[in-house]
Amino acid sequence: MIAVAKHLIDASPPDESRGTPNAEKVNILIVDDLPEKILVYQTILEDLDQNLITARSGEEALMLVLKHEFAVILLDVNMPGMDGFETASMIRQRKKSSRTPIIFLTAFTDDLNSSQGYATGAVDYLLTPVMPNVLKTKVRVFIELFQMRQQAAAQAEERARREAAEESDRRKDEFLATLAHELRNPLAPICNALDVLKLSKAKPERVAIACEMMERQLDHMIRLVDDLMDVSRITRGKIELRFETVRLADALRMAIETVQPLINERAHNLVAEPVSEEIFIRADMVRLSQIFINLLNNAAKYTDQGGHITVRTELKDNQISISVQDTGVGIPKDKINEVFDLFMQVDNSISRAQGGLGIGLTLVKNLVEYHKGKIEARSDGPGKGSIFTVTFPVAIIATEDLLSDDKAFAAL
Repeated sequence: MIAVAKHLIDASPPDESRGTPNAEKVNILIVDDLPEKILVYQTILEDLDQNLITARSGEEALMLVLKHEFAVILLDVNMPGMDGFETASMIRQRKKSSRTPIIFLTAFTDDLNSSQGYATGAVDYLLTPVMPNVLKTKVRVFIELFQMRQQAAAQAEERARREAAEESDRRKDEFLATLAHELRNPLAPICNALDVLKLSKAKPERVAIACEMMERQLDHMIRLVDDLMDVSRITRGKIELRFETVRLADALRMAIETVQPLINERAHNLVAEPVSEEIFIRADMVRLSQIFINLLNNAAKYTDQGGHITVRTELKDNQISISVQDTGVGIPKDKINEVFDLFMQVDNSISRAQGGLGIGLTLVKNLVEYHKGKIEARSDGPGKGSIFTVTFPVAIIATEDLLSDDKAFAAL
């Protein structure tokens, strides 16, 4: 019998045969193999104006429990086939119904049955024939408790939704303030440089300095706009990648060369451990380099002058992991799972001082996932640095013969 019930628990719930639930009312399940008893219980409880759903066996009750949520279950102990104790035990095994109140209905009063009933999850016993007022009062209590739980759950859900919306609005406001700050910063140097160029007697060396300054600030603004465009494309699902078999070492070299001026400017010590020239992955070369550029750029920006940055790779089980470790500001442990969220700034004052819109890591995460990879952030806390590790599936580990065979390699 238990085996049959387990099969029913795994089965898809059928259409209900008796009782049509009203979404605005709570459900009460009445289980008894005798129709005359069911009629009595329905008559007693109809004044409560709730959904009275009936079952004639333990098996049918289990099917209904799969389909509906009940405020209380009235369960006859003595039924042919699966009795009330077995039915209650199976109801309790299902997580969603494990806390549903069960009132046993029985004509037996011996302690053995009472102990067995409470052991299988009963919250109360009623002797039959039942006293109408007693049954109605007990059921009303469970209806009110159920409604209170539903109301509390709805309030908690609404509160969580409101808090999430407020947090989203706060991040957007911070993002817009940061964006305005980031776009305004380059304008002053550009204006000053233009003033220099307007001077008819400007010396050639000053003109050169002014042009270099404008070029540097324009590059910064272009990177900001490019990041914004990329985020827009990703959120709209419009980003396009051109996959090919690329050498991982080439992408890392390109990224390091791009970020090297910032690393030099901040006098960081960059250690890039050797990467095998024979490891190839399927990737968009530009986007793959962008992943490493953003990670290295973050490490350089959020590490104090003269810090240390280390790039390591590890090959394991046909997966290649690339980690970028720094000795920078670190990440609070309660924020470690949020660093990839859009507009997230772990410390807005630090972020604004160093520059950044809070979208770089969001871009990295999305680009990594587009490459069927994964990314992980780790930190021991503020001031203790960070480690960002990306992992990709390896397309091929080339041999000397393959590397020397242009036709074979071109076919990859």
